[in-house]
Formats: sequence, C-alpha cells, structure tokens
Amino acid sequence: MDCQTARTLIDTIPAGSPEWRSAEGMAAERHLAVCPDCQSVAHEIRELDDRLSRLMADVPIPVGLPERLRAIAVPATGSANPAASRRIGQRVLGAVVALGLMVTIGISLWWFRPVQFTVAQYATAAADWLNTRTGAAPGAFDGSFNSQLRDERWQSVCEGPAVGWDLDGRPGHDVAAYRIRIDDLRMTGWLLVIPVNRVSDLPESHTPEKIAYTQAAWRTENHLLICVSDRTGIERLIAAWSQTAA
Repeated sequence: MDCQTARTLIDTIPAGSPEWRSAEGMAAERHLAVCPDCQSVAHEIRELDDRLSRLMADVPIPVGLPERLRAIAVPATGSANPAASRRIGQRVLGAVVALGLMVTIGISLWWFRPVQFTVAQYATAAADWLNTRTGAAPGAFDGSFNSQLRDERWQSVCEGPAVGWDLDGRPGHDVAAYRIRIDDLRMTGWLLVIPVNRVSDLPESHTPEKIAYTQAAWRTENHLLICVSDRTGIERLIAAWSQTAA
C-alpha cells in the first residue's frame, strides 16, 4: 500500500473503527508500522479527532439533530458501497465539525465582547477607589485603550500620567483617570476616561452635565468622560466649561 492510500484511510476511518479489521484496513496498519511519515500524519489526525470529540462532548446537541444526521448518513435507498459510505461519513463529520466551530466562535465572541457598566457604576468606582475610601489605590494605567484627550484645555489641567483599574476582572484596564487641578475654579479632582463601547447608558450630551454633587459626565466621539471634584460642587465647572468638553 502506498502513502497516499494509507493517509486517505487514516483520514476517513476513525481510530478503533471495525473497518480497520478489513483487508484494506489491515494493509494500512502494516504500512503504518514501517512508514514514519504516515505514523506522524496518523498521530496528528487522531489527536485532532480527540480534541474535536472533547469539544463536542461539551456542546448541547440541538433538538432533532441526531435524527437529521442519521437521515443524511443512511439514505432511504441504502448503500453497500464502502467508498460511498466513507464519503457520506465525511459529509456528516463536516457538518458536526462546522456546528462545533460555530458554537466555539460564538462563545469566543461572547467572551471577548467588552463588558459594559453604567455611568453610575463608573462614578461609584471613582468615589471608592480614587478617594481610597475602600479598596487599594489604583496603579499606573496599562494603556489597554487610547485615553488621549483632544481638548487642549483639559490637557493643560492634567497633572502627571493616568492611573487605571478594571471592573470586569478581565485583563486590561477599563478606566484611565487623570489627576486634575483647575486653579481659576479652585478645584482639584479627577478626570475619568472610558471607551464608549464599555458604557451601557452612554449620555447624549457632549458638554458636562451634573450626575452628583461632585460629579459631571459627558461624551466625546470615543470616550465617556467623568469629572470628579475632591470637595467642591461641580456647578462652577459646568458653568465655566460647558462649551469646551474634551
């Protein structure tokens, strides 16, 4: 038996199948015993089959799928042709693999989809962490998203690099926060920068609007921004800077 025929049988007959006890299967086994290249191919194919089997064992089977697959694999007219049966088996395996891949891709898309939080949740986290009333103080922002401010006036009041933290428990910070100091308003505090795709109730306003006594929020094209005053009310900031949102 040549390598091409042996590899075709390896690819179409599952390991442990009774077909390996046929004359054709035993000839393939004898070829494998003396051909290191085909042994390597067989190992890779059977390892892939094992991984697919483990994957499919964890996937719920849709109602009616086994019956539909059996209808495909066993036509009403029947077939005694082994080659035809293998081709049918390949089509069935392809359908099952495609189903498994769709489920896997769906799970992956769900897992990597950004987790969203409300404006209030981000503001509460700011009150807890930035003022260190609870939890550990935030560390340096890890650069997991572009937190650059376009408005030069806001750039001018930021002091030092951003700090950051995550809310969803996944790798990468969800928030970048800049320490700010606005001398003409005698105000110090923080400016939170959050990607818009991580906010479930993104505000419509592009100018600061009060959301709490010491907090104002607004949006830009790419970010939700929340200004948190250390002590003073936020009204003076809104009145003075309402035309220059970042």
